[in-house]
Amino acid sequence: MKLPSRGKAIGMLKELGMPDNIFRHTMQVNKIAVFIAEKMRGDGVKVNVDLVDRASLLHDIDKHLTLSNGRHGTEGKKMLEEKGLPELAEFCVTHLYTRILSSSFPSLEHEIVYYADKRVNHDKIVSLDERFKYLRERYGKKPEILRWFDECEPACRKLERKLFEKAGISPSLEELK
Repeated sequence: MKLPSRGKAIGMLKELGMPDNIFRHTMQVNKIAVFIAEKMRGDGVKVNVDLVDRASLLHDIDKHLTLSNGRHGTEGKKMLEEKGLPELAEFCVTHLYTRILSSSFPSLEHEIVYYADKRVNHDKIVSLDERFKYLRERYGKKPEILRWFDECEPACRKLERKLFEKAGISPSLEELK
């Protein structure tokens, strides 16, 4: 598996002109994801921390370019595939909210990045309670969207229990706040 260096991954975001607010969000997601992965590895779980690191850096590579066209994730996947990074490209689509409802994740690394993204509201580390409250208030104008959040939240909580049990840590993430 070919992975860019951490510096190269960050450089890709900057080359695309990622706005500061999305970059700060990305860095918080990265902090959580790498923390969880390292704790798991420390407890003897087989997890590719470098993959989690690069995937969490690049999961929103297209966000600022797709805010108005609804193709977030799909465009990022295409961009990374074109750069010869198919393993990382898949993370662009597996971090989207409803993924947890539609099918299983390809790997533990995908679960970690998905979950870490759900714990960051803008650039703040928050609980799942806080994140889903914000999502319902901000995007829950249509009954269909509210239903998605209502279905996703228990699945996210189940994933949270699984990940933190494997990592041997508390979901509070106090160490990172």
